[in-house]
Amino acid sequence: MQQNDTNLLDAITLAKEIELKASHYYLDAALKTSNPKGIALFKNLADFERGHYDALIKMENALRAREVFRGYKVIDIPLKGWGYDNDEIELNNLELIDIIDLALENEDKAEKAYTSMMEQSINADVRDLFSKLAAEERFHTRVLNAARTSLKQTGKWDFPLDLLTGFG
Repeated sequence: MQQNDTNLLDAITLAKEIELKASHYYLDAALKTSNPKGIALFKNLADFERGHYDALIKMENALRAREVFRGYKVIDIPLKGWGYDNDEIELNNLELIDIIDLALENEDKAEKAYTSMMEQSINADVRDLFSKLAAEERFHTRVLNAARTSLKQTGKWDFPLDLLTGFG
């Protein structure tokens, strides 16, 4: 195994840990609200992060076996039920804003890490994966900012879904 492969495998190991922690963080966050819209948002973000973890495992396995890693399909999660037409006041909104603030910090760190990994990789398929993961982390940031703004301004999980479509 070449030095570049070893460095990449180390980066993948770190990224897997980050994604798994993020998935668990969002599952825990879903337990902090009884609101179905907030629960849906956090559970969907947990699924997203778990999908990133699974993609990193596939890439790691391909690299270890010296096989070609064949791209990454952008995760498609349903946006239905993510806070549209919601009249329920979130009773726990201050704690949830704090949870979202930490999540925003983590999403920003992940996006920067993936961008850096993308720039350092010489493998086109690996660069493509890290580029897509960085874009998805930016999408998470957009979703979380919309949720945070809504909770702060109205106390509700009530933000327009058209703000959340697309990546990048």
